[in-house]
Amino acid sequence: MRRQTDGDIVRTYGWLLAATAFFLIAGIVLCVSSLFFPAPAQEDLQETTVTIRSLYRSNAPRSHYDYLKTTDGTVYRITGSYHHETLKEQLPEGTTAAVRWYRHVPSGRLFAEEVCVDGVWIVTYNNTTADRVVPLIVGLFSLVMGTGGAFLFRYILRHNREKQRQRDRRIQRKYGDKRVR
Repeated sequence: MRRQTDGDIVRTYGWLLAATAFFLIAGIVLCVSSLFFPAPAQEDLQETTVTIRSLYRSNAPRSHYDYLKTTDGTVYRITGSYHHETLKEQLPEGTTAAVRWYRHVPSGRLFAEEVCVDGVWIVTYNNTTADRVVPLIVGLFSLVMGTGGAFLFRYILRHNREKQRQRDRRIQRKYGDKRVR
């Protein structure tokens, strides 16, 4: 068996380094975003009266987002608690509605948390502390996984170095200082 260098080990376990980097970066991003960019409290929302131009849904894999487009071209992503069918029925084109919204800090999008038509709340506010806790827990889990991957990689390198030292001692005992020319 030929001698394995640290570079050989890095090439062999490159996937572990990539996974470790991914988990560490994802953990940092999730923790920072949930701590420094939380959704505002209900009393901190801005209120605007708008005229509805259209209501449409984006169909992303495993998720659907409803968007409210106004006559002035502003697009709000509806993030409160609602039923899509009720929303379609009560928000036809040309309807005037009161929208309580906030600007999402990292993305810059406008999120509509509450929509009221003729005194009836169609979309209601639903941000709770769980909305901040879940990303924080997932972020901490990712940080732990990334740190564990880094420690595992360090252990693999140390173990390989020890195996190579043992190999060198075995060869030294067997052949001594003889050199093959």
